[in-house]
Amino acid sequence: MYLRPLTNGVRELGIGCFERPSTRYKKGLRASMRFSALLAIITTFSVVLAGPADVETRETTAPIFYPVKIEDGRTSAVEGSPNGLYMYHNETHAAYYGTNPNSVGSRSLSRRAASVSCDVTCNGQQGSASDIQTAESGLEGFFGSGLCWSKQVYYLYNSVYAFGCDYGHGQCETASDYEQEVACVDNTCGNTQGGWNGVPSSKVTYGREFGSFGC
Repeated sequence: MYLRPLTNGVRELGIGCFERPSTRYKKGLRASMRFSALLAIITTFSVVLAGPADVETRETTAPIFYPVKIEDGRTSAVEGSPNGLYMYHNETHAAYYGTNPNSVGSRSLSRRAASVSCDVTCNGQQGSASDIQTAESGLEGFFGSGLCWSKQVYYLYNSVYAFGCDYGHGQCETASDYEQEVACVDNTCGNTQGGWNGVPSSKVTYGREFGSFGC
């Protein structure tokens, strides 16, 4: 039997089998494996840290999807739907975020909307001033420093819908701008009548109705 050294650290036996790798070879292999593992950790950590500069800092609670009825352009909640904020999901369901404004992500809008102009329509419906105020205050709370939404957003309180209708490609609203929308309707329709304010330049309408609302 004879041994013939090879360059890879393994010595070949003359009988055609191989001897175990040398101690130096095994140490080198372990060092290489540790380096590869460390490199993988660094790469993964770098990917986690990387991201867009405008990532939201407040997480959004996963919504609950409630069935809705949309017929002839009017939306209404099904019986048993709780009070709180809803956003359009599809033609059969709305995403429900509850009554806590912290349940939905928001952002501070760097570019504020121009002063709201009043183009109000009153619908003749009469309801509770207290319920209207509660619904509108609920929606205002979610708008906060800025909430972006599309198609429909509304706050349901008893039979009152404080709503927004998007006719463009999405909207972003703040509480202070929404206050102006509410003031437009109150000044024209009073604080017990249903109505809405349209902003054609922004392709959006904000208002309140009872039992259902139209977009």
